[in-house]
Amino acid sequence: MSTILVTGGAGYIGSHVVRQLGEHRERLVTLDNLSSGYRSAVLYGEFIAGDTGDAALVAKTLREHRIDTVMHFAAHISVPESVENPLKYYRNNTANTRTLLECSVAAGVRNFVFSSTAAVYGMPAGGIATPMTYRLGPDSRQFIVIAAGGHAKAPGPASDHLMAFALPAQRER
Repeated sequence: MSTILVTGGAGYIGSHVVRQLGEHRERLVTLDNLSSGYRSAVLYGEFIAGDTGDAALVAKTLREHRIDTVMHFAAHISVPESVENPLKYYRNNTANTRTLLECSVAAGVRNFVFSSTAAVYGMPAGGIATPMTYRLGPDSRQFIVIAAGGHAKAPGPASDHLMAFALPAQRER
């Protein structure tokens, strides 16, 4: 049976994903450093306190739990704080994500879901989001699409800023 690793699974979005997956009886492991999440929010699966930038811990977790899917929600999200402390955001949102990606590739992870901020959609006209305001806005500086052994393409105006990572096809274990 496959196992899903949810990073940032003790945060608002991550904990809801963990709950939904747990209710569908998926095998789960949550990795969270609790910098903005709560241990009590993780209702299903195993919880590991740690950081996505800790390559040894991430590699061990992926290997020991035979993770085949990573759902990555462990990002800092405060825009004002990111302006005040850009290196904190670079370290966590870029360098730690790279560490997680490298460990995932080395472990043969087949699927990697990267959760991006809603800010990539910009501010809709009138300030109210509707089902028609799904297009990526010009405020989108970058986002990541990751596919297992496939191709990735950015829709809309953000295509100039796409960074795509194709995880290599996994060999049978």
